[in-house]
Amino acid sequence: STTTATTKLLNKEFEEEQDSNDDDELKESSAIKEIRSDQLWAMLLSIKLTPSPNLHKLICFLFSIPCSNAFVESVFSAMKHLYDDKRNRMSTKLVAAELKIRFNSFLSCTEVYNIFLSKPELLKLIHCNEKYCAKNNELIN
Repeated sequence: STTTATTKLLNKEFEEEQDSNDDDELKESSAIKEIRSDQLWAMLLSIKLTPSPNLHKLICFLFSIPCSNAFVESVFSAMKHLYDDKRNRMSTKLVAAELKIRFNSFLSCTEVYNIFLSKPELLKLIHCNEKYCAKNNELIN
């Protein structure tokens, strides 16, 4: 049913393009919305006509590769600020957790401050020394 709907939509657009004779009108009506390649592949792979797990894995792998190293460099720069001479006892899990918070959190500093103040159990964990002396225990989930 998804394929037939897509086919009908494409046929309708094609017929509309054929009906217009004027070049200016043709340019306006044939202006197809630009579709990003990741959106196109997501749509094509969501159609379950033939199972293609290998193609799906390949496309997912290809789109996971960054097109430039700018983002990777920004991660290393942020990591350099997190893990310096004064904070050299941090575990790699703690550094990874802080990096995830920096890159995935969209809260302002005041919002985070208010969240911390609203949770007394979190404040107790912040002030305890367990996180520094326990090397093998899993404190961060």
